[in-house]
Amino acid sequence: REKMMELHLDENSNLAKNYLLFQFFADTLEIKSKSIKHLPFEYDFDDFWGRKDWSKMFVQKLLITGKGQCNSLPRLYLILAEEIGAEAHLALSPNHSYIKFPDDGGNWHNIELTNNMLSTDAFILNSGYVKAEAIQNKIYMHPLNDQELLSNYFDQLAQGYIRKYGYDGFVEEVLDTALEIAPRNITAQLSKANLQTVKLKYATERLGITQENFNEIGKYPELVQLYRSVMAQYETVDNLGYAEMPQELYEKWLSSVGEQEQQQLDDSFKVKPIKQKRD
Repeated sequence: REKMMELHLDENSNLAKNYLLFQFFADTLEIKSKSIKHLPFEYDFDDFWGRKDWSKMFVQKLLITGKGQCNSLPRLYLILAEEIGAEAHLALSPNHSYIKFPDDGGNWHNIELTNNMLSTDAFILNSGYVKAEAIQNKIYMHPLNDQELLSNYFDQLAQGYIRKYGYDGFVEEVLDTALEIAPRNITAQLSKANLQTVKLKYATERLGITQENFNEIGKYPELVQLYRSVMAQYETVDNLGYAEMPQELYEKWLSSVGEQEQQQLDDSFKVKPIKQKRD
């Protein structure tokens, strides 16, 4: 707010608010009258999916170190946007999240905080892992509303719990809550598929059923029902349009984002933004 006043920007403009938020993340922001300076955040390439240490995903870690990734950076952005009354939304793409916001004319823009640039929808589609079904079902490239964002938080809770304690009844309860709030939450649907797969594996191992004698599953009606539920869950995931981007390709994509930053920044001012309806 201080910086907006210093620059004589319209404090009621959503574009101006997001412009300053973007600067806060991407550039050194200084309030000369108070001798306050904030340095830009950096992308942390070390264990950016939190597979070794889930706390890498936390906003708290970002605030302490000044380094984050595509989970913590957009979430801090949303926290600050809420504080200053700016409209901004979380959006997802395969293994990734970013910010979408509407300008004062209703046109939507993308902010990519992994390399601090304005990104186009075309660039995200060029990753090759966004299916038409995923766009139609609004699981990717869609500004999440409050209900969908809440569901996303429940799924994040489940994933963090799984990393620390494994799969149990609490995980199932959290995921069911996430899907009750937003049935098209793709990460929650996938986590539920993984949970059911773990259940099936545990049950078959206890009964001595392997790939070689899998036909014996027919002797156990409850196990057959569990197997069918696993298949149905994966079918749900597929029908929503999910496609997994392997880690090595995601790392390559991250590198390409940095290499093409200037070109994409130029293109973002040439391509007419896509108008999307608010839910």
